[in-house]
Amino acid sequence: MAEQLRHAREAKGLALAEVVETTQLKTDQVQALESGRYEEFAATAYVRGFVRSYANMLKLDTEALLDQLNVEMGQAREGQPDGSNAALRAGILDAIMLSFSRVNWRLVLPVFAFVALAAGIFYGVKWKREFDSTDHLKNIGPGLYAPDATSDADLLPLDSGS
Repeated sequence: MAEQLRHAREAKGLALAEVVETTQLKTDQVQALESGRYEEFAATAYVRGFVRSYANMLKLDTEALLDQLNVEMGQAREGQPDGSNAALRAGILDAIMLSFSRVNWRLVLPVFAFVALAAGIFYGVKWKREFDSTDHLKNIGPGLYAPDATSDADLLPLDSGS
């Protein structure tokens, strides 16, 4: 399968750099696919996705290449149950990670930053208005300076008749 990819690329007269630019794969990933070094990838989902992208770019039969990849990697077809929930969970996680790897983060991150900034300004203004409209001293007590408590015992007796 790896040789098919390389021969198809060479037959179309495409340089490795053109493949990298078109598929958005990295050079070492394309080289690993063309030489059959699948162990260099973190998960089989990545290998399958990259092979799919590469085969689509070269206009090859994608399903036939993926079947051949499964045979080379010693895996059964996706639709066949193997009775393992761990494999299913790993497959879902790999699929999610693969979808995140396709996101153009140079566009998405500024949008997220703008939304976060707008939300921060909105809630900051809302908090400031609420803060300014309340009386912060209404529940404050006398503090250290309590009013003088005067009682009859504290008064001096006055002579009224001498």
